[in-house]
Amino acid sequence: NPTRRWGTKHHLNMAKPAISILWLKRDLRWQDHTALQSALQARLPILAVYLKEPTQWAQIQYSDRQWQFVWDSVAAMNEILGQQKVHALCCEALEFFEACEQLFEIKGIYSHHAPLVKVTIVPRGRSLGAAFIDRMFPNMPHHVVCISNGVAANFPKGTRTRVVLRINGQGYIQCGLNSHSPGIRCMMVSKAHMKSLGLMAGEKVAIEIYEDPNPLGVEIPEVLLALLDQDPIVAEVWARMTDGRKRTICHSTKRLKNVDLQVERALEFFAAEQEKQRSRGRK
Repeated sequence: NPTRRWGTKHHLNMAKPAISILWLKRDLRWQDHTALQSALQARLPILAVYLKEPTQWAQIQYSDRQWQFVWDSVAAMNEILGQQKVHALCCEALEFFEACEQLFEIKGIYSHHAPLVKVTIVPRGRSLGAAFIDRMFPNMPHHVVCISNGVAANFPKGTRTRVVLRINGQGYIQCGLNSHSPGIRCMMVSKAHMKSLGLMAGEKVAIEIYEDPNPLGVEIPEVLLALLDQDPIVAEVWARMTDGRKRTICHSTKRLKNVDLQVERALEFFAAEQEKQRSRGRK
């Protein structure tokens, strides 16, 4: 079996060497390789890998014949250089990156799809650049746009900033800067936004990101506004909730089309939150 299992090694307590990671997927070639060129421009040692992720390769569309093609392509790339430069590893991506973080200071991750991103900060706290629409993780339907932690750090609250994402000059996507992989933050793009903006997975797009003028980062549905205005207990519970919990009930309410059901589920949610708050108060 040409693959080998990735494992961490004990290492001395010293400064970690800085590297760039080139994550190869279907782009098993040296010529006309945008991700490779971007990695070379960073002028750091490059760790080039192909990850045979067990959860991905367990799917029916993958076969031994496809893996043989991958391995032959990796071998051909290494033969050109006269020494092995691409490592074919059998492990999940998260496992690999967690191991790398223990050994190296990862300055950038470059791939044919996200997170290959070029974003610059411009006046008024806005970020402009180009990125790829990609799946958040294999086997998951969620799509994301990724930026580096370095870009996120330029926002007022860093990675905790709620932002508005515009794609190709369109849309108004309110989102957070979620953790994706080492050194990378991602913004979720819903199925509805993918459809309304005519986006496809793997597509390169122009992005604009800026701090959300709404500190909560989501519009409060009319049903909740009415409850907050009319029910002092609901208003008291709401005032003690974290922004994250507030966003949860806002999104849950929006998904329901029936107003009566919205009210019923919201009251159930607030009753449960009230009990949690009382429980915490007794501790």
